[in-house]
Amino acid sequence: MLMYCTMLFYVRIHGIPSRKLFVVASLILLSTIICYSPDQILLAFKIQMTYEAAQILTVTLWYTNSIWNPIIYFYSNPITRKELAETKIGKFMSGSNPKQRQPNDVGQT
Repeated sequence: MLMYCTMLFYVRIHGIPSRKLFVVASLILLSTIICYSPDQILLAFKIQMTYEAAQILTVTLWYTNSIWNPIIYFYSNPITRKELAETKIGKFMSGSNPKQRQPNDVGQT
């Protein structure tokens, strides 16, 4: 809830269109529900699992949620995507081949 209030405050100050906020907030909420609901299902229905299996499942999903949130923010921000595309890493990831370094270019930028 605090995250939604912070995002709405940011939208109001900077004049970001509300549709983008709704999409980003919905994706964040969906990833949170997917990552945290198995733990609650295990507790609600008293499903018997070994402690180790339950711990691995829930902790892995919790960390997965922390990984998905920045990815969602990254792909929803066109400025960040454009800046990454202009870097060497972005060109490598997009498949275009940057200039190959020669062996005598070591140490030069």
